[in-house]
Amino acid sequence: MFITGNGRSMRTRLTFVAATTAFFMLSTASATLADGGPLIPQLPVSTDVERRPSSADIEIGGPVPEMVLPFENPGIAYAGMGRHARAAARPAPEDSGEGRRIVYAVRAQRVWLVESSGAVVDTYLVSGRQNTPRPGTYSVFSKSPRAVATHGGITMRYMVRFTRASSGVPIGFHDLPRYANGRPMQTTRQLGTYQSGGCVRQDRAHAIQLYEWAPIGTRVVVLR
Repeated sequence: MFITGNGRSMRTRLTFVAATTAFFMLSTASATLADGGPLIPQLPVSTDVERRPSSADIEIGGPVPEMVLPFENPGIAYAGMGRHARAAARPAPEDSGEGRRIVYAVRAQRVWLVESSGAVVDTYLVSGRQNTPRPGTYSVFSKSPRAVATHGGITMRYMVRFTRASSGVPIGFHDLPRYANGRPMQTTRQLGTYQSGGCVRQDRAHAIQLYEWAPIGTRVVVLR
C-alpha cells in the first residue's frame, strides 16, 4: 500500500497511528490490573515451619541445614533480620538444660543465649572447630576485652573463656580474630563453617552482645 499526499499529511497519519497504539497498550494494562492479574510474576512464598531441633537431630541427621530460610544465609542474617525474629525461628534445643545459659551446638555451628525464663535472647551462626570442645556443661571463668594468641601476633576482641584444651590453652567465645597486619582471618559469610583452632568465633556485634550478657559464672552447655 502506498501513502500519498504531502509530507505534513504523512506525519499526521503516523502520529495518529502511534497515539492509537499507545492508548490500546495502556488500556490493556489497566484492565489486567483491574482484574487482579499482576503484570510482574510473583515469587513463591514458603509456608514451611521448622520444628524445634534437638542434639539428637544433629547427631543422627548430620549438621542442621543452614540455608533453608533466607535469614540463614550469614550475609543476610546480620543485615536483614532482627534477633527476636531469629530467636522465634530457631528455639534452643530441648535437651540443652534449663536456666540462664549459653548453648553451643558444635555440629550445627550455632549459639543460643537463653534467659532463666527459657526465652531466647538471640541465636546466630559461629565458627568453631569440629568435635571441640567435648559435649558437657561448663561455666565462664574469665573475660577480657582484648586477647593475643600464643603465636603470630593474632588478636581477638571480647574474649569470654569457659574451658581449656588438653594443652591448657583457654577456649572461649570472641570476635573474628585478626592477623598482626589487621586482616581478618575469615569473613562473616564463612560463619556456620569450621574455621577455628578451638575457640568460637562470632561477628563483632554478637561478640559484644555475648560479652556484655554473660558475667563470670554463666553456664555454657555444649552439645554435639
